[in-house]
Parts: sequence; C-alpha cells; structure tokens
Amino acid sequence: MAFAPVLTYNRCVFVIFLIAEFFAATMMAGLLIGRFVETTLGYLSGWTVLGRRFKAARTPARWDWLGQTIKVGTVRYRRCLRLSAEPEGLYICEASLMRAVPLCIPWGEIHHVGPVLLDGKNAAAVAVGTPPAAVLEFPAALYRSIQATVHERWGGTLS
Repeated sequence: MAFAPVLTYNRCVFVIFLIAEFFAATMMAGLLIGRFVETTLGYLSGWTVLGRRFKAARTPARWDWLGQTIKVGTVRYRRCLRLSAEPEGLYICEASLMRAVPLCIPWGEIHHVGPVLLDGKNAAAVAVGTPPAAVLEFPAALYRSIQATVHERWGGTLS
C-alpha cells in the first residue's frame, strides 16, 4: 500500500507563505529591472537631457498622432509616442509604462537636418535646440503631416 504524505495545517500555511514570498520577490525584481531599463534608455536616447530643457508644463487637451515611432538619439521608441501640435510647440509624450518626462519643444527649436532612413523607410532628421540637445528621426509621412498641421493651423512652417 502506498503511503501518501498528510499535509497538516502548519505545513499548508508554510507552503502558502513561501509562494507569497516568492511572488513578492519576483515583483520587486521586475520593478527594479524595469526602472533600470527605463533610466538607461532615457540617458542613451537623450530623453533625459530633452526633459530638462523642454519639460512640458501642461498636457494637451487632445493628441494629434497616437502610437507613433520616433528615434530619439540612438533609441527607437516603437509605436508608443503621442504627439500634439500646439501653438507653443510640439508635444511628445511616451505612452507606455515608462515614466518619461512629457516634452514641449518650441517650434523655433526644431531644425530640419535632412533625410535619413528609419526602419528602412524614408524619414526626416531634426535637431532639437541650439546647441542641439538631441536628434529626432520622424517617419517621412509623420513629418509631412506635422508640417501640414502647423501650416494649416497657424500659417507657419518648420525650418
């Protein structure tokens, strides 16, 4: 006859406690790793420097472009950026779980650099700030859309 171990109340409580501790430790490790990745990406891309110079004082009432891909410095933010064209400048906000600082880049601080390739497709590179704090690469269609919106709303153009 096979002997089946009998779990007593104390053993059940101990097993549940171990599972809870493991779950809590895993969650903490995940949060710490996520924060490390977030901070590293911010410094590598230049978003941290942009955040210091162009931190948005407010959030736009509506976003003109959602889920956009833009390359900031050396880091490509894929389908996670929201953009809005407002009279004071171009608002860019990271829309995932990362806590990146929302940006408001004044129109006078955006300077077209030239054409580049982003994900193998035509794109436009712009330098932000004087002296440049970072180079942003927008897909060509998005850049043309931003230009058209600026012209349509205020009659201006991007340099």
